[in-house]
Amino acid sequence: MILDDDQIRTLVTRPGEALSVEIKRWIDPSQPAGIAKIVKAAFALRNRDGGFLVIGFDDKTLLPDAASAPADIRADFHQDIIQGLVSRYANEPFEVHVTFVEHEGGTYPVIAIPPGVRAPVVVKNPLADGAGNKLLVAGEVYFRTLHANGTPSTAPARPHDWRDILDICFDNREADIGRFLRRQLAGQDASRLVAAFQGDVHPGDALRKRCAALLEQGQERFIGAQKERGLSIVEQALLDRLSWEIALAIDPPRAGALPDKDFLATFAVSNPKYTGWPIWLDART
Repeated sequence: MILDDDQIRTLVTRPGEALSVEIKRWIDPSQPAGIAKIVKAAFALRNRDGGFLVIGFDDKTLLPDAASAPADIRADFHQDIIQGLVSRYANEPFEVHVTFVEHEGGTYPVIAIPPGVRAPVVVKNPLADGAGNKLLVAGEVYFRTLHANGTPSTAPARPHDWRDILDICFDNREADIGRFLRRQLAGQDASRLVAAFQGDVHPGDALRKRCAALLEQGQERFIGAQKERGLSIVEQALLDRLSWEIALAIDPPRAGALPDKDFLATFAVSNPKYTGWPIWLDART
């Protein structure tokens, strides 16, 4: 797994939860409660096809949990310790990576969970605390989902989560098939192969046309709204310098999907931030 240093640092300097990012307060990896939290988060992110567990922040306020920081952070969250926990409780062990980010006088561990899951990760061994309370149950499957409470969270997979889990696993298996075909067809002209299998039409042309039409329609609506409202000199100057147009075509179409708050929440947590800025800016925040 190749880690992007800028992306890792951004997770600490601008923390925020998403389906692929989980925030945790300081925990003790040597105690059952801390072990359970790390295992659940790592398995849930793996089943979501990878992500990051950031430790040392309040997941509600997103402020540093400085008062609870352990004395030796790098020793407590050493790569070997975290990898050992994952391997001990996963039915199919997978590699994790631990990096440490220095920020405003503090050190924060970031546990990177790689993508590529082809079968759901399941809890292999049970875990209980000193009072006998079950913290991990053998056979449980954890998943990062919106279905538990409407916000990104880690929870045991529910019936409506399994479609997403299976889609992720099948997509990764299809990627394996794609890699196999690329090896077998190495040296061949890809454009000729596409033309041979699908004709002269490039598979992305239809989607590009849909996006272009959507951009044109949006531009017409924007110009109409602009004329109706009227802009001040300052607003016009900002518009001339800070405009950005994005269009997205979803294929295949999601039958029955509505542009409601649930759709917006799902879309927001999947919004990539390649440069620290999201592609779609949610002005509510």
